[in-house]
Amino acid sequence: MKEYQRIVADIKKGRIAPVYLFSGEEPYLHRRLLEELEEAYLGSTDDYNYELFDGDTVELEPVIEAANVLPMFGTKRLVVVKNAPWFGSSSGGGDAPLLEYLKQPSPYSCLVFLVSGKSDKRKKVCKELVKVGVHWESQPLDGADLAAFVREWLGMRGKAIEHDALEPILAGHQGNLELLVRELEKLTLYLGDRGKVAVEDIEAVMVFPEQNNIFALTDAVGSKDASEAVWLLRKMLQGGEAPVYIISMLARQLRLVLNGGALAKQGYSPQQIAQRLQVHPYPVRKALAQGRNFKQTELIAAMAKILETDVAIKRGQGEPAALLEQAVIELCIKK
Repeated sequence: MKEYQRIVADIKKGRIAPVYLFSGEEPYLHRRLLEELEEAYLGSTDDYNYELFDGDTVELEPVIEAANVLPMFGTKRLVVVKNAPWFGSSSGGGDAPLLEYLKQPSPYSCLVFLVSGKSDKRKKVCKELVKVGVHWESQPLDGADLAAFVREWLGMRGKAIEHDALEPILAGHQGNLELLVRELEKLTLYLGDRGKVAVEDIEAVMVFPEQNNIFALTDAVGSKDASEAVWLLRKMLQGGEAPVYIISMLARQLRLVLNGGALAKQGYSPQQIAQRLQVHPYPVRKALAQGRNFKQTELIAAMAKILETDVAIKRGQGEPAALLEQAVIELCIKK
């Protein structure tokens, strides 16, 4: 995020490059940078000198022509190309007009290319672009960078978040800032005038479907609630989750309950357990709470049943969803 913050700082100070290439796996951040450029370079009211192209349907010639046009009723032009196809490893030719333009970019225009996915920095067009402009490739945020993003986003809206409340967000984030921001928007509406975000607010409002469904399914198995467990399982299957994936996630959570409980009995704290097992502290806390519903012998038997079902599915010994449902029902039988 340091490079991202440096680019934002330069834009705000008016140090704007003639050409930008924003590529990588976080298009939300690309749009944030574009918004900063629009505000700093053109202002909020200059629509005459803003031109947007879609790289899926346009060649480079009209893009370069637009960049070379003199501004109308102003001194600058912003030309943006989304879905720019000329920078990836699988892209063909067609970049000659841009290579020529990069030799002497227009002093009146800022040309911005947006790419959802990785660029190939070995390509000549990428190498030439960085000589006169800026290329930033985004990576999915996690850890400290994701925490900083959440704090900044909430802070700009007058909200502060407790450290414990960050944990379920960091644990449940699936690498898509678009979805995360939508959840944060729901959270701010839920908070109303309250300025501090607590963990109870996160659990009440924010939805991380994959994580929450596995937690809920494990809870239902632990409490021997077969109808709830089967309902949750069918919900996940109808949502498009593959049986093999569900069984691997259920096995992972049960393993966490078993191993986490064993370490807790040895006196380890949730934070220490998370470090030893190399997982986030939030699912560890959930696992320790879930462990109260299981005897150790039940956990070992459940793990054996999960393994047996996994092998049966992979060997084609039955319809996967039916095998998984039967296993869940057996896990819920009180013995």
